[in-house]
Amino acid sequence: MTISTEYINGSNDTEVQALAEEIDLEFLMEDLQKMLASIKMGTDRIRNIVLSLRNFSRIDEAEFKAVDLHDGIKSTLLILQHRLKEKPERPAIVVIRDYGNLPQVECYPGQLNQVLMNILVNAIDALEEANANRTDQEIEANPSQISIHTSMSNSQSVEIA
Repeated sequence: MTISTEYINGSNDTEVQALAEEIDLEFLMEDLQKMLASIKMGTDRIRNIVLSLRNFSRIDEAEFKAVDLHDGIKSTLLILQHRLKEKPERPAIVVIRDYGNLPQVECYPGQLNQVLMNILVNAIDALEEANANRTDQEIEANPSQISIHTSMSNSQSVEIA
């Protein structure tokens, strides 16, 4: 949708034109477009978080079934994103993903996602504790990172490291 001032600019009504200038209508129209784009971006982020939470919890999937492990890892990392981002009081934690080519794995997805969450939260806590004893220069030279590696360990097993 494009907002136009042609009506106002073409109008002989000086009162309307004066009001448009007083409220800086041109700026407001430009700013409105930016705000709408920002709102759309925010709603897209919320949608992705909700989908990840749904995937993570798998409330409707309490049974043993075949799933993509990478989807569970992705959902867990999205939920923990606020703990991984840089904050004024702590540096960011970089996540390195090295995913192998895995088939779907039969498991209890909700329970597996909870295990992944616990392991990643423990890793984040350990890195934050270690950073408390390091200088800014040490942290900059050797940033905190978590590496996630998936692979087939044999024809019947997969490995998440």
